Amino acid sequence: MTIKVGEVVAVKGVSITIRMFDESNIDSFFYSGDKYNGVSIREHLLIQRGFINIVCIVEGEMLDEKNNEQVGDRRSYTRHIEAKPIGYFKDSEFFEGIKYLPMIKDSVYLIAEKMIADIYNRIGDDQFVVGKMLKEELPVYLPWQKLFNTHLGIFGNTGSGKSNTLTKLFTTLFSSKKDFLRGKS
Repeated sequence: MTIKVGEVVAVKGVSITIRMFDESNIDSFFYSGDKYNGVSIREHLLIQRGFINIVCIVEGEMLDEKNNEQVGDRRSYTRHIEAKPIGYFKDSEFFEGIKYLPMIKDSVYLIAEKMIADIYNRIGDDQFVVGKMLKEELPVYLPWQKLFNTHLGIFGNTGSGKSNTLTKLFTTLFSSKKDFLRGKS
């Protein structure tokens, strides 16, 4: 965590408002060999709360028109973003859920792409790949024993892809877990 981009200015329930620094508007860049994405909607940020690193997703952004200053011939506004926590890192391990919330003045950092992979790539023997995330292009894993151990419902409008989804689930299950399933169903 070396790229500080802002600080928490408000916490309302699970909605976090962050005042961004001017240099936070970069699209993406490399630092110390790691790739970082800039701050935009659906990107991830890290808020340091003591020894806990809270992971948030950016949900919106706005300019604070009340707080502005004239810099030469250009007016500069304060940029704020709204974020929602999705989990936290403790001792380099990611835990999903909202257990910790930040406090005002907590520092906000960009998160390296490889750390985002640690959030979503939690694969074990009980999981299989069913696709990939569109933005991050990371594999999406499902816990197959939990998914197929009970009733399963797929809901949606006509033509929304229910049959294709079910076909993908079963095709992936049978092709990747056939040795485990042989003689058991």
